[in-house]
Amino acid sequence: MNFKWFLIIIAAALLSYLHVFSPSHQMAAHLLHQELFFIPIILAGFWFRLSAGLVVATVISGIYALAMLNMPLTEEMKIAVYTQVFLYIGVGALIGWLATQLHDQQEKMINNERRASLAKLGSALSLEICEIVSSLELKYKKSDELKLKNGGSDFNQEIDRLKRLTTAFNNIELPDEQSLLSKELNEVVKNAKKDFKNKADTLGVTLTLDLEEAGCPSMVFTESMENIYKWLIVNALEVSPEGSEVILRTARTGTYCALEVQDNGTGVADENVSKLFKPFFSTKEGGHGLSLSSGRKVMRDHEGDLLYELGTPQGAVFRMVVPRENRDKNVDTYVNQQV
Repeated sequence: MNFKWFLIIIAAALLSYLHVFSPSHQMAAHLLHQELFFIPIILAGFWFRLSAGLVVATVISGIYALAMLNMPLTEEMKIAVYTQVFLYIGVGALIGWLATQLHDQQEKMINNERRASLAKLGSALSLEICEIVSSLELKYKKSDELKLKNGGSDFNQEIDRLKRLTTAFNNIELPDEQSLLSKELNEVVKNAKKDFKNKADTLGVTLTLDLEEAGCPSMVFTESMENIYKWLIVNALEVSPEGSEVILRTARTGTYCALEVQDNGTGVADENVSKLFKPFFSTKEGGHGLSLSSGRKVMRDHEGDLLYELGTPQGAVFRMVVPRENRDKNVDTYVNQQV
């Protein structure tokens, strides 16, 4: 038997025994039992949700009412007993309903997290397969010996098949919605500093802004990109020692803006730099190694990039290269579509 159910049954049985076999003239004891009966009802509703809460509340209501109505009670006291039964049923139903809603919300969050992980995995694998396909194509073009063999056409078919698989992986990721004409990235950085101030203070790290004076407007900055940026900040705060600073920097060119996060950690070991954006590679204990690889995939899908370089004098700098305008949807076209 589940331990939680065992605890509920023992509590209900013990209270029922005390309530039924307590002398009728000890009204104070019965009033105490009356209130304690709420404990197994609340536990059943909270642990096992609506149906369990109602079942336990109904059983306890029956035991309580039968014991009380066998006593010499006035009409007012009988009404109080019926009211108490109503409260038992109501509390069991309410706690059970709330627990059911909470459980459903948790299930929804878990499912959303699983779908997001699947999208990250698909994106990361897609990028990896693209690199493999490009490498195979290049090797094939340079290999005259392979071209002379009968397997050449089969090789081309396999290359095409890999390309189709890559397209299928790409389709796993949900498209981003771009609802604003332009987003000022300096404001994004300022808001991020406010959002992470408490975490930075807790870790003893200072968040410092180094913003582009001319501003950094972009039509391409989406929610997925903002999530990547926030993840970079969290990672920078966690690897920076107490008393150091994390610099949030913006820079602007004619067609691109850059969002940089510079930490004061130990940086990335030389032997790991080439693996940094590979799926499933992580130097963190328990890390899944998908955040950077899927982040780069998202940025490149929007004609940008996610880059790493060694910080000065130490630490790491992660740079999000964000296009200021989508080449497939220039400003005039985008404005016309919004009208």
